[in-house]
Amino acid sequence: MCKAKILFVEDEVLLASNLKKILEFEDFEVTTALDGVEAMQYAKKDKPDIVVSDIMMPEMDGYEFYNNFRNLGYDDVPFIYLTAKADYKDIRCGMNLGADDYLVKPIKATDLIDAINARLKREKAISKNFEETIKRLNKGFKLITNHEFNTPMNGLLGFVRLLKSNMHDMAPEVMGDYVNYIEKSATRLNKLFEKLRLWDEINNADINNGRLRMSDYCSVNKTLIKVANEVAEQYKRKKDLTYTITEEIDLSFDCYIIDTLLRELIDNAFKFSDKNQKVIINASTEDNYYTISIADNGLKAKAAALTNVEPFNQLNRDFFEQQGLGIGLSLATAIVSKLKGQLNFSDNHPNGILVTLHLPVT
Repeated sequence: MCKAKILFVEDEVLLASNLKKILEFEDFEVTTALDGVEAMQYAKKDKPDIVVSDIMMPEMDGYEFYNNFRNLGYDDVPFIYLTAKADYKDIRCGMNLGADDYLVKPIKATDLIDAINARLKREKAISKNFEETIKRLNKGFKLITNHEFNTPMNGLLGFVRLLKSNMHDMAPEVMGDYVNYIEKSATRLNKLFEKLRLWDEINNADINNGRLRMSDYCSVNKTLIKVANEVAEQYKRKKDLTYTITEEIDLSFDCYIIDTLLRELIDNAFKFSDKNQKVIINASTEDNYYTISIADNGLKAKAAALTNVEPFNQLNRDFFEQQGLGIGLSLATAIVSKLKGQLNFSDNHPNGILVTLHLPVT
């Protein structure tokens, strides 16, 4: 395992020497410099993992060194100021530049070590999260460009070309089939982009004080019935659908958002079960929550598989022959969070999954 590299910039030679020995004893690789000019020479040759720098130094002080260091492109390197200056304005000046921490002399070696370890640990966690996010985004991009986008787009282009070249000799019923296929492909593309738009809107909702952009409001009860029947029809399983809705209270939410949420959850219930296996939906009000339960009796998945699902990561894609981006369940979870609700998954008995959705009654 490689040692973390520390660039230690301090014009007090004895202090620098003593702290260097202590940090090396803690298994760090330490390079010391007497001022910002010397530190820049080291930094250009070898990027450090963390910088600890004094402020009041000859030739180039800590503030100027910080700016020059960042200009090397080292924005991801934690930067800790170590100085005898304890004035509030000096501290704010350092922090406003973007420094990660500010330690005032005289400093205990243990405090410095703790600060270094904390910053390295945080930077490692940020880097890991960033790498995982990039992997998911790359996977999502490949899904769009390699399959989810190309398949319907090629269908659209292909049938449009056939229509153009044969429209004068084509029987009306054949032309109708072509038009239906074009509409199906266009609808699939539209749903794909709408889902991506909503995903982006939810993940950037904090920009708008945490609130989603709202359009028309509609009844959750009516939307639940409509979506349940449409999904059952899509799977040609209307006889498998059973729903019971208590009409004591009804909520209104943004139509597109609540439709998307319910469609994702109900679609999973049909997807994870087979024909002649019941999908049972109940809706009622209890403890200031409007509660919707969706239960299937399938054998294809367990509740544990639906917990903490990452975006662009489809559950057993080959088995289910799925279309889509694999963000449906993550999107549903994000919607529920923004609506201040709760979404729980548990194993149904004897088989299947029970999804319980709680929406606050306000």
